[in-house]
Amino acid sequence: MPLSPAAETQHDRPRQQAVTNGNQPGSPVVRDDDGEDSPPGHSVVVRIGIPDLQQTKCLRLDPELPVWVSKQRVLVTLTQSLSDVLNYGLFQPAFNGRAGKFLDEERLLRDYPLPPITPIPYLEFRYKRRVYTQSYVDDKQLAKLHTKANLKRFMEHIQQKNVEKVSRWLDKGLDPNFHDADSGECPLTQAVQQEDSCDLIKVLRSNGAHLDFRTRDGITALHRAVLSKNSTALTTLLDLGASPDYKDSRGLTPLYHSAMVGGAPYCCELLLQDHATIGQNRDLV
Repeated sequence: MPLSPAAETQHDRPRQQAVTNGNQPGSPVVRDDDGEDSPPGHSVVVRIGIPDLQQTKCLRLDPELPVWVSKQRVLVTLTQSLSDVLNYGLFQPAFNGRAGKFLDEERLLRDYPLPPITPIPYLEFRYKRRVYTQSYVDDKQLAKLHTKANLKRFMEHIQQKNVEKVSRWLDKGLDPNFHDADSGECPLTQAVQQEDSCDLIKVLRSNGAHLDFRTRDGITALHRAVLSKNSTALTTLLDLGASPDYKDSRGLTPLYHSAMVGGAPYCCELLLQDHATIGQNRDLV
């Protein structure tokens, strides 16, 4: 499954061949030899390919913990910087007819059976982009679609709640995972600030918007809905499968934000009904 070229355009990196089942030619393999920090108990060794750094690492990950924890283990091993690193995620490549997908950060790692592509299970650490079906394989056409002018126009349609025009752009293949050049918002966080935006949120989600994609300031659409006291948008996100425990760039959850800024009581109630974790520590990144 090809990924959107938009993120690579934003990060000013040359387009690289996707890794599907092993090391890239000539790439270094970094092994996990920090025995004291390795997860105990039911840990599994997973090979993590990082195409943007042309590296592959072998890490011990605990399948009984959220994907977010595994992501943090990858982050602390990085020896080179990645732009907008919090919007990188663990990606399960296509295998045996199954589409590739990004792992939701608050689901347990064991919820994603690791395919036996190689003797050691393999995942990739990639920038979160829309995962396309085969009908969107024309990279040149997609690159032309993701110009600054087009992305700005798309955000204007979001602000106007023009679902028809938003759908038209998405049908052409536009990737809704990007930051507005002026505000730093992404399409989904912009949508949840507006009243009666359920249809807009749904069309973005069904066309590749990641629920745990973060703004330039490091918050998800769930955080933004809570800060905007938009209980209808919050309900829509939760119904679409968003976790109430998504973390911002400081490791803080929507419930924490709601409690600290005097959020709408009904938003707190919705988060708690969806089993939001109480009393989490500030899990700083």
